[in-house]
Amino acid sequence: MAAFNTPFGPGTSDLGTRFIVWLTGLLGNTSFFGRRVASGFFSGRTRAQNPEVIKEFVAAFPARAPRSLQIVARAVLMERESLIPLLPRIQVPVLVVSGAEDTHYPPAQTQVIVRRIPNARFFTIEDSGHLTPLEQPEIAARLVRGLVPPR
Repeated sequence: MAAFNTPFGPGTSDLGTRFIVWLTGLLGNTSFFGRRVASGFFSGRTRAQNPEVIKEFVAAFPARAPRSLQIVARAVLMERESLIPLLPRIQVPVLVVSGAEDTHYPPAQTQVIVRRIPNARFFTIEDSGHLTPLEQPEIAARLVRGLVPPR
């Protein structure tokens, strides 16, 4: 199993996140949500050297279906149950990856949780924020491939 930039914990009660989800529905425009999310999820390196990655991310939020986005955002960001009590029962190898510049779930915070998982490996990827697979796809792919035994 591979887990990127996750606290395994419950959803956020962060007022800013709740406001953005609400405002997205009010405006009826999901690209607003994508722009707002992108503003805090990417590393300084990506913002400076690869702005096209951010543009592609924002473009992935179509300017329609705001109600659908609200439902998904609530489920994923705000209303999910904590997985932390279940972590000691995981019986498969687990790769947990954190971006060195992830301000939402910093590596130090994630490492504390990872210690609860038997057979877990933790990696921090430099020049990466909260969207590690988008910012450092080669490194992310190499780490995931390392989970799969050769045939």
